[in-house]
Amino acid sequence: YLSLHMPDFGYDENGLTGVEKWNDAIDCAKDIGADGITAHVPMASVGIVRSGAFGDLVKFFAGKIKELPETVSVGIENMHMTEGESDNDDRRYGYLPDECLEFVNAVNKEFGYKRTGVHFDVGHARNNIPFSGPYPIGAWYSLVGKHTVAYHIHQVEHAMDVLIDDKKMENHLPIKSIYGPLISYCGFFHSWNTGRINKGPVFLEIRGGREKYSLSVEYFKSLFKK
Repeated sequence: YLSLHMPDFGYDENGLTGVEKWNDAIDCAKDIGADGITAHVPMASVGIVRSGAFGDLVKFFAGKIKELPETVSVGIENMHMTEGESDNDDRRYGYLPDECLEFVNAVNKEFGYKRTGVHFDVGHARNNIPFSGPYPIGAWYSLVGKHTVAYHIHQVEHAMDVLIDDKKMENHLPIKSIYGPLISYCGFFHSWNTGRINKGPVFLEIRGGREKYSLSVEYFKSLFKK
């Protein structure tokens, strides 16, 4: 399964952003015969999206997707709060399940059928304070699970120099246990097996090169040894 992660597109005071890079990426997806693409939610604040940019963002995205073969899967990836960001309309759009589904549904309305879905990043949902309180990972499974087309999985841990402050975390770390420390993947596999979430490609999105990535691969292999 060959997947292409698209560059960011968004909206600012001058209009749409990232258009040229998106045009190039669409051409690349076609040239390499990609089976699927992943796109972050638009890089625009909630305030800008709500002030009238939403329609332009939807039409731009849908218009570019129409250039791809129908066989190419399209996923919209949820993002998360970052250090120093305020939990008001100045934050980036797409940190909540409802916002991700709002964009996905609007794009699908342009097509008249389900052309795209949610590419759910489990780690982003956890590393999303204060919204990880009202929307823990289990809530995401329940709300977007039947709309997903693919997944990013990795572990999240407290930053090494922080003992108590839950707001400082490290993302995209190896999964060395399904029980934690901050994300238990028991819920993921249970939801997968019971059909609460759709089955689709699962990407180990882990930084640090082959050495870090291999830790997770070998761990998952060990779970199935007799």
